[in-house]
Amino acid sequence: MGRTYVQVLACYHFIWGAMTMRTHKAVLLVAVVGLVLGACRPESQKPAKPAQPSAQISNQQQQLMEEILGYLKQSGSTLETLAREVQRRETLERVPSGIERLGTDVRVAKALVSAARRAATAKSTEKTAGTLGRLGPVLVGLRSQIPAALITQHLERALVAISTSSAEEAVNLASAYLLGAVDVAMKAPARLVPDVMKDIEKAKARVDGNNLTKGANQILTILERLSEHESISLVEKAIGEGRSAQEAVAREAWPVVAAELDQLDRLLAELQEKIEGEVTAVEAEEVPEAEEEEITPERVVPEAEGAMAPIPEAAAPAD
Repeated sequence: MGRTYVQVLACYHFIWGAMTMRTHKAVLLVAVVGLVLGACRPESQKPAKPAQPSAQISNQQQQLMEEILGYLKQSGSTLETLAREVQRRETLERVPSGIERLGTDVRVAKALVSAARRAATAKSTEKTAGTLGRLGPVLVGLRSQIPAALITQHLERALVAISTSSAEEAVNLASAYLLGAVDVAMKAPARLVPDVMKDIEKAKARVDGNNLTKGANQILTILERLSEHESISLVEKAIGEGRSAQEAVAREAWPVVAAELDQLDRLLAELQEKIEGEVTAVEAEEVPEAEEEEITPERVVPEAEGAMAPIPEAAAPAD
């Protein structure tokens, strides 16, 4: 049975991880897996044999082939199983992370705002409330993903370590948390974080030098600057607008709902521009217009009956 190149590569990666082989064997293993796959093909699909095939297989390659076949026999796996497993892992790796995930969630929030606006235009209290109830956790999730907020979390952990741990442990823990804050600051776009990286490095140097008091004071100064950053302010305002829109829905004050949603959309567009450098239109994107008997995103998650799911408060920094 024929195999594709992707399957060959997938088999290599999976077996490599399973057998924890050394890096210098990588190229040899790819060749050996290719030989194994070739042996599985019917004669009609096999390529023409080279002039001296035996010269292509060294003793080390032969040993690797035996190890691979032994692993397959012992685990009861097949090459197809290995290929599927690695393809599954590669799919998971394509899930957005970091700044890309933040941008994705902003687009999700904007799509939900569009859906809520359509429901409000139709004066559907239940659908508008349900959509805003879904929007709330998304906005709170945005708040926790903002780089300035992530840095804040690391710094707060460092302060707790300094104030509650023994001297030696405090130095080790606080230094590690400060290093995490530096990592976030280095990777984030400049427009999403204030210029605090050098200050964090100074605080870390003081902590590493066992000067915990001055290190803690430096951290407090940095936290004050982070709390005033525009990216955090934008999301907090968005959360407030969502809550106000929900209250207006409860009163069926539709003009107020429309105004709150317009303001919320403007705040999200501004945040999106800071994240991506440009605004991506999402009107009618992801959340299509509802049609009779058609399942729309508003109906994917059953709406609670009799009550409107409240938009949660902004999450406090993680422990």
